[in-house]
Amino acid sequence: MLAIVHTHIIKEIDQTNFLAVQVDKSTDSSSKTQMIVIWPYVLTGIVHERFWKFVNPPGTTAQQLTNAILEELQVVKINKAP
Repeated sequence: MLAIVHTHIIKEIDQTNFLAVQVDKSTDSSSKTQMIVIWPYVLTGIVHERFWKFVNPPGTTAQQLTNAILEELQVVKINKAP
């Protein structure tokens, strides 16, 4: 089911000119870090905010968090040339 939803979101993102990245990080009581990734974008004049997934980054340094976000951007093929 998640793969179907992700495929739908990727198809919508492919139709947009701009994509924002919304990420929130939290640490639970057992010191486990988790990030939520949301893709806000405009499609046919309507703002969409699509939940992407929970991500468990390997650590909490700026580089580790950035790498986790960049990996998700690669999944939606944001690094493609225009």
